[in-house]
Amino acid sequence: MDKLELKHVAPYLPYGLIAINIDNDVKYEVSVYQTASLQGKLPVDMLFGSVLQPTDFKPILRPLLDLTKEIEHNGEKFVPYNTEMLSNFMLSVKGMDCLCEYNFDISNYTNMRYYIIQMLIKWHFDVFGLIEKGLAIDMNTLTTKDK
Repeated sequence: MDKLELKHVAPYLPYGLIAINIDNDVKYEVSVYQTASLQGKLPVDMLFGSVLQPTDFKPILRPLLDLTKEIEHNGEKFVPYNTEMLSNFMLSVKGMDCLCEYNFDISNYTNMRYYIIQMLIKWHFDVFGLIEKGLAIDMNTLTTKDK
């Protein structure tokens, strides 16, 4: 059985990762910054220390299929696939079986540029397959008030 580990969550931390506590459905912004009062933000040392264990929460992420749909990130609405950076990269690797219609496959990281992975993580895309493993929540399954 797979379990959520720091290595799965750490790349998202600089980008305001939102997670839900499994026990009480409370949403937290998981942050790398230490804060005097929590106010909905959980410092990393508390997240992976005695307060919460990785098995106590699930991060909220976007499935890779959302690359072709309009998303909102930091108040800006756009289609990730249509951004200049992603569309240029995807077109250049289309013949290498990295893109099959709307199914974007990033399982072959050796052919994926690092900055592309960084952008996907920044936009909270599930690059580790955590949703499929039941370790993360698909953002699309939440009600509007929960997002």
